[in-house]
Amino acid sequence: KKDAERFVEINSDMEISPKHPLVLVLVESLEDWAVRPDVMPNLYRFIETHNVVYARRVKSQTKGGTSGDGQMIYNTGLLPIFDGAVCASYSQNVFPSLSEVYSSSAIIVPGDLEVWNQREMSAAYCIDTNYVNPKGYDHITFSTLDSIYSMYSYVMAITIATHSPFEKYCSFSSLQLPKDMPTNMRNYLLCMNYTDSCWGDFLQRIDTDSVLHNSVVCFMGDHIIFDPIMRNEFQDYCERAGLDYQPQEAYTAFVAYSPDLTERTIINEITYQMDAYPTIRHLIGADTYYWKGFGIDLSDTTHTMVRPINEQDAYIVSDKIIRANYFKEYLGR
Repeated sequence: KKDAERFVEINSDMEISPKHPLVLVLVESLEDWAVRPDVMPNLYRFIETHNVVYARRVKSQTKGGTSGDGQMIYNTGLLPIFDGAVCASYSQNVFPSLSEVYSSSAIIVPGDLEVWNQREMSAAYCIDTNYVNPKGYDHITFSTLDSIYSMYSYVMAITIATHSPFEKYCSFSSLQLPKDMPTNMRNYLLCMNYTDSCWGDFLQRIDTDSVLHNSVVCFMGDHIIFDPIMRNEFQDYCERAGLDYQPQEAYTAFVAYSPDLTERTIINEITYQMDAYPTIRHLIGADTYYWKGFGIDLSDTTHTMVRPINEQDAYIVSDKIIRANYFKEYLGR
């Protein structure tokens, strides 16, 4: 309890009116080396032409819950438990959540609500409405997002095309890649290119649509995907073929747009998935929300913020918070 209290505002006002709506796009298996103009031209162009915070080397912090863990980290600012999956064992817990500060919220889920116990976890994160994309096509996810973002003050959309084994959606991409490229690398990039094509129109409307232009819009990877052996194979191929991909790096990425940002900030230092929550919390204008999270605000361009806790200690404290259902006691629910 004493450790947890360092990250809560004991007397803060729970009635918060965020400055901006929020759209979060959770990108399946997004790795930083794929964010390049040939593979992801729409997101890359958006980063190059808008005032965004772009953290290029985000350390993946998921554990046994993989994608479910990623969703939890971004929504709650907590880290996964050491063994097992929070979404399987602690769906009845009380959690802090970004969606709690909004009057209406929705999530777009590929597949069904049984995966990662999504139905229960949506309720645990205070998300009001579930939209299911049963076929899983990312273009359907973004078509749904296009039709609902003006109806809710917070929407989370989850992509799926880049889920291993990276085969189902390859034919949806017109990206030209060498035929001798390792199969998994080639298929992964083709699927990532397809996903990027699905949000192209959405990104363009941020400049012209009054709701989107005034929103905080974030793209973030749920976790990394390739093991070290496969990365070495990819890197060896790239060096032999004279390609400038850097697949040996094991990071995901985070991109945040806000109408309040006055400059483009590219962060090349190693950051953490747990940094997304306090960054978004600040950008939407929810600094007084009771739970601060373990990370730092990446939009703080003064670079004066010192990390309140190191990664390993954050895991330890978070594990204890979740297993003790700390927020049930704190909030008296």
